[in-house]
Amino acid sequence: MNKGREAFGQDLGRLRTERGISLEEMASATKVRAVLLRALEEGRFEDLPPAVFVEGYLKACARFLGADPKPLIERYR
Repeated sequence: MNKGREAFGQDLGRLRTERGISLEEMASATKVRAVLLRALEEGRFEDLPPAVFVEGYLKACARFLGADPKPLIERYR
């Protein structure tokens, strides 16, 4: 696993848990399947669909978490 991707996923998971939100709650609110959110948080990008979809997931997650989506998307790229 790529260290940068691992750190990115850990940061995303930390942002979610700091807000006291479960993976299932975020999946329900964003309409992104929990299995895909888990893959993002674990840095398993090979298990995700094409980047254009992942960027959409990141936008939805960031907005739900009250964060700016732009830095997340830039780090993902």
